[in-house]
Amino acid sequence: MRTLLIGLLTACGVGIWSGHYAFEQGYAQLEAIRAELPKVDEPGSFRPPLKTRVVAADGTLLAELWRENRELVPLEQIPRHLINATIATEDQRFRQHIGVSPRDMLRAVVANYQAGEAVQGASTITQQLARELYLSRRRQVRRKIAEALLAIELERRYSKDEILELYLNQVNYGKGLYGVRTAAAGYFGKEPRALTLAECAALAAVPARPTSFHLFTDRAGATVRRDRVLREMQVQGYLTAPQRQAAAAQPLRVKTWQPPDFRPRRAPYYTTHAIREAITQVGEEAVYAGGLTITLELDLRLQATAEEAVADAVANNRGRGVSQGAGVLIDVRDGAVLALVGGLDWNRSQFNRATQAKRQPGSAFKLFVYTAAVDRGFRPTDRLHDGPLTIPDGRKPWRPTNYDHRWHGDVTLQTALAQSINIPAVKLLQRLGPEVVIGYAQRLGITTPLRSVPSLALGTSEVTLLELTAAYGAFPAGGARLLPRCVRRIVDQTGRALYEPRIEPQAVLTPSTVTTMLGMLQEVMRSGTGRPAALTEALCGGKTGTTQDGRDAWFIGFTPAYVGGVWLGNDAYRPMRGIYGGTDCGPAWRRLMRAAVTQRGCPRAFSEPHWASGGDPRDSRSLGYQIEITAESRRAEAQVCATTDLLATPYCPHRVKRSFEPGLAPTASCPLHQAPPASVPPPRPEPLRRPTVPPEPPASSAPEAGPAAPASPVPEPPDAPLTEQFVICPDSGRLARPGCPRPQTVVLDPLAAPTEECPLH
Repeated sequence: MRTLLIGLLTACGVGIWSGHYAFEQGYAQLEAIRAELPKVDEPGSFRPPLKTRVVAADGTLLAELWRENRELVPLEQIPRHLINATIATEDQRFRQHIGVSPRDMLRAVVANYQAGEAVQGASTITQQLARELYLSRRRQVRRKIAEALLAIELERRYSKDEILELYLNQVNYGKGLYGVRTAAAGYFGKEPRALTLAECAALAAVPARPTSFHLFTDRAGATVRRDRVLREMQVQGYLTAPQRQAAAAQPLRVKTWQPPDFRPRRAPYYTTHAIREAITQVGEEAVYAGGLTITLELDLRLQATAEEAVADAVANNRGRGVSQGAGVLIDVRDGAVLALVGGLDWNRSQFNRATQAKRQPGSAFKLFVYTAAVDRGFRPTDRLHDGPLTIPDGRKPWRPTNYDHRWHGDVTLQTALAQSINIPAVKLLQRLGPEVVIGYAQRLGITTPLRSVPSLALGTSEVTLLELTAAYGAFPAGGARLLPRCVRRIVDQTGRALYEPRIEPQAVLTPSTVTTMLGMLQEVMRSGTGRPAALTEALCGGKTGTTQDGRDAWFIGFTPAYVGGVWLGNDAYRPMRGIYGGTDCGPAWRRLMRAAVTQRGCPRAFSEPHWASGGDPRDSRSLGYQIEITAESRRAEAQVCATTDLLATPYCPHRVKRSFEPGLAPTASCPLHQAPPASVPPPRPEPLRRPTVPPEPPASSAPEAGPAAPASPVPEPPDAPLTEQFVICPDSGRLARPGCPRPQTVVLDPLAAPTEECPLH
């Protein structure tokens, strides 16, 4: 007897100690989790994973992103029948218990014992909510204890209605549908408030087994479960018999199941690039689970024009080896990307050729060579000799050539850039040094690594279309580096802004450099290889680019408000036949830019940009100056020789009128066409006859152009002294040779006529 008593006392002691230990462990776990619980007095503190919406500038929905397809809805918008059906199905004593229900636990134990398996659960709605928010679904005693403790804590902090609202927005309704709003739309195509009694009962039956009870595949079983819920609602007093019978008589009509489609609905290349940009600003978790609204700068009208222009340019040149294209349009006043085309068919290839493809820019890279030269003291009227050039390059010397396999003699920087002559650009790079040019490219926004080689001047280092286009935008932007962006604003569920870009432009070029380069790039459009892209609706400047063997063709250009770029090529780097930046990319660029100018407007001149941040954004303390562009009305006009770009004399055969920024007009007269020693009347000036604009030259080779037909001879004046006719090359002023492209017959005194042949051709 004594031994039995000692044993009973020992067992009681062990039981009391075990219970105390278990309580201490549970309390410690509760205390550890309590700090993580949201507080009811903190608005918006509960944040389940929510669906994010991506919209265009006009609010058009472009894409929806989620890890759990969920949208929050307040309790007052949830029908009372759905609330009652959920309580009747999941937790009949929800209004009475404190988070856990011992009575239901005992009932479940008895039912499961009698059935020999787990046929009933004892978790309350509050316990299910605690499990969904904070715990795993693994069936462990420790997890069940923590679940019960958390449920009690939730009941202490939240009201019953608040717990119901959290639960109905959190619960899984099967097929990736979370929360009643998404479930109502997914199954019935309705908002929750529009659900009928029968539909509410059908939904309430799903959370018990969401992987098998969803309504799409088993309509008959779903109808049986719905009727069971209706009977339970009647038993618990939520319905009358006639209400139950009327609801049970209704057929269950459910939408056809459609798998989630994460593809952007419009502008897929733009949208996917913008999503990556948003992730860098607020993080991946916020984008895919934060229920955000991401507003983009996308102009859908211009996007449609860009897609059509690129598609048509590719279609028109498929026979010459073109299979892909890309395009970009940016507002230079704030860096907003208004349109972006990364390819022809996003469904077949998600590779973005505007932002991910690194291609050789060809002559479009000469922008950085000439910018560096001008910024370091060169002038547009300075002359460089275009002739044979050999550059040591390892075992095999490099001998760059021009696209027409001709030498042009001494040419001005302006002419060399406008006509895209290669040798002067290479010589400028040699004088400046490749590292200097790379520095200017990086200053203007090129982030892709560039190779320090002599051929860099001809664009042999790869860049992306977006960064090259943005670099050109620095000039109409007043010398401020252009940072392209697609995201206008990111707000959370409450409307609080999480991200809004700060427009803080950084001046990277001096005012005189910007002014000079604007003039030179406009001349490319007026008389050079960019003429096929020239606009009549606005001032414009730009540059063409075609790589060796025609693997890439580019046109990058700007107006006072916009900068755009177009690229044509193919993914396999196969050479194209007869494709050039000016003649093939230029028209697509003009089509896009004309739409932007017409639809959104454009200033009449390059003037101070209007930045959203206010003040003078081009005030650069680091550089110690303020960028300013002189208005077009202050430009000076002068008649110059078309050959030398210096002030025309009466003896210049081709004279043109050009406008110059103040201080940049030439002051010296043309040295090639001066008065002869004897009194000879000057030749009558003829209108400038230029051959049809040649296609944009590749870096080093293209078919040789034949000579143009000779001009008509100038008639001899009646009172002229003894004279003879001479065939002169207008480019050199010397006797024309068979290779001179535009020989001209003039009447001169034999004593004053040139005796040497043209050294240029």
